[in-house]
Amino acid sequence: MHRRTLDDVRSAVRDHRLWLPGQRVLLACSGGADSAGALELLRRLQRTLGHGLAVGHVDHGLWPGSAAAAQHVSKLADELGVPFAVRRLQLRDGPDLEARARAARYEALAEMAAKLGCAVVATAHHADDQAETLVLRLARGAGVDALAGIRRRRDDGVVRPFLGVTRAELRAWAPTAVVEDPSNADPRFARNALRQQVMPALAEVVPGAVAGLARTAAVLAAHEGELARWRDRVLKGRWHDGVLNLDGLSLVPADAAELLRFLAARVGAPQPGQRAIAQLAQVLSMPRGEVRCHRLIVLKEAHLLRAMRPEVARPQGADYLADGGDAPHGRSQPPQE
Repeated sequence: MHRRTLDDVRSAVRDHRLWLPGQRVLLACSGGADSAGALELLRRLQRTLGHGLAVGHVDHGLWPGSAAAAQHVSKLADELGVPFAVRRLQLRDGPDLEARARAARYEALAEMAAKLGCAVVATAHHADDQAETLVLRLARGAGVDALAGIRRRRDDGVVRPFLGVTRAELRAWAPTAVVEDPSNADPRFARNALRQQVMPALAEVVPGAVAGLARTAAVLAAHEGELARWRDRVLKGRWHDGVLNLDGLSLVPADAAELLRFLAARVGAPQPGQRAIAQLAQVLSMPRGEVRCHRLIVLKEAHLLRAMRPEVARPQGADYLADGGDAPHGRSQPPQE
């Protein structure tokens, strides 16, 4: 199993050109079994892939043992003789804590990567994470872009070399001593309940379900790539100064999803949910109208769509299909992506 895991990760890095020989990789390491196993795997692959290695740890400060986890990761890096950096986030309670933590986490990782001379940031997301993400998003009625799941490469250059490896295969490489955030086992969080109750039952009914779901996400990611190329080819030239000109463009209600995703991406807003897409489908047939969703307002006048970020963080009645927006009131998990 060990050799197959090494081969899978090596092939993923080379086939998807996640990084090149001679580049240094910053591994985001929480100190848990997944990221600790990922660290050992990347260390073993240094000779054949030719990369340098560094470790970055983000302390979200959301559980009492977070400082001990940072010390544990520092010790792991020291034992391996690789550069290490840590950042502690100062997050205040309030709306969208998980989304804010996720954004701050990747910003901190990018800063650490630049400081340590790393070309990319790698995370330990694996095939089980991919399968769980797909099931959650299917249950919430996500669109094709969301069903593509966890991407091999984010727009900001963050890479996921372990998506073809199962949780068990990754953890087989972890040292005996790890530090796990206790919230990862709390069944009050939807993802944890899914992991503990639904996925094992699904695997009993459909052996190989995790691998099958991961393959489905890969197929949908390829399809989303085609849609993204359509958005760039057809819509990019019509976008000027926050306004999308629809004049002469033949549209049907089904195009509303791609229009709204395009607009959200252009103003840096999270991807919208199905309610907002349905609203825009109606507005397209009207001379004027308005759609409000999470951190995005779209105004229609004649053949023009104007997109902007609202002043408030979350307008009343907002509609947003978030990853991991499943925390109980007043509590939060470190974000999955």
